[in-house]
Amino acid sequence: MDADICCLAEPASRTGPTFQTLFKYTRLTAKATHKVLRTEQGWTDNDLPCVRAISNILNRLGYRLRRVQKSKSIKKIEKTDDIFDNLTEANRE
Repeated sequence: MDADICCLAEPASRTGPTFQTLFKYTRLTAKATHKVLRTEQGWTDNDLPCVRAISNILNRLGYRLRRVQKSKSIKKIEKTDDIFDNLTEANRE
């Protein structure tokens, strides 16, 4: 079952923009996973755990239900202008 859940969650998941955690963020809910496993993967209701258990399995596999945030750009540092001036000089030479 874990392999089937990973096959469903992996295409819909991304790592965090800062790469500071090992978790993968996904927009796939446990309820949607339960429904797809039942309808498309051929699992029966007797073989599948409840939606809450599937949520726990997703968490155990390292998936978190959250929209992936865009990374914020780094603010301009004081030396940026100096760096580009040096680059311009080097290109002229």
